[in-house]
Amino acid sequence: MSDIHVHRTHALGLAHARKLLCRWQPLAEDKLSMRCTLKDDGEVATLAFTRMGAQGTFRATARAFEIDCNLGLIFKPLRGQFQKLTEEYLDGAIAKEVAKVAAKGAP
Repeated sequence: MSDIHVHRTHALGLAHARKLLCRWQPLAEDKLSMRCTLKDDGEVATLAFTRMGAQGTFRATARAFEIDCNLGLIFKPLRGQFQKLTEEYLDGAIAKEVAKVAAKGAP
């Protein structure tokens, strides 16, 4: 079981979901010092991330996003804060992408 689990449904479609996921990668690498690996099988895009004290995945499908993260002992006491920040980030990123799609009139 993950220490942090966030699941959000969306109606963006896979192409826009993939864009959101890909925008998170540089943030994770530059600001959070994570090593990231992106895999895309055409139906699910998965960004695996790792750093000392944390590892997990950020998955995007045509209808949902899912983040799972396991924390090391040093970060476990901060689990609640990390959970809240992760939810806030993902909710904000989805809202921004929805607004972009609506402004362009694209499905």
